[in-house]
Amino acid sequence: MAQEIKRKRKLVWIAVILVTSIAALGVAGYLALRSPRFHHYLLAQIERRASEATGAEVRVQNFVLHLSRLSADAYGITIRGKERASAHPLVEADQLGIRLKIISLLRKKVDLNEIIMARFITTTPKPHWTPSFTIYNSTLRLSSMEKVTMAIFPI
Repeated sequence: MAQEIKRKRKLVWIAVILVTSIAALGVAGYLALRSPRFHHYLLAQIERRASEATGAEVRVQNFVLHLSRLSADAYGITIRGKERASAHPLVEADQLGIRLKIISLLRKKVDLNEIIMARFITTTPKPHWTPSFTIYNSTLRLSSMEKVTMAIFPI
């Protein structure tokens, strides 16, 4: 009888320690995600990976993660190609929003569900390298990867 009570107490203590540890890790993770140091690190990683993926220089002034909605908003985006430093960049956007959709947690599959670009300017070269500017004050909303692919690579 006394051994059963000791065993139950041990199990209760193990459960309490386990729950407390998980809660402490959750709070620490939340605080780390909200820290300025992590924010700066993540911003640098976003810029580096976007630059590597596009072959252009990508700069982002700021971003906000919305973990509950699986979305993110980036602000002050500038994409520069091979143009001179004094020339206008290829793309400037006030805001770029993306929304993800989890396909499978076990396989770590996530799809891009939506891209929203608000108030953006593009520079396209004309013959003789005279840039033309197209200013879009409205919002560009792409709601599926098929539309993104078709918008980038018209068929």
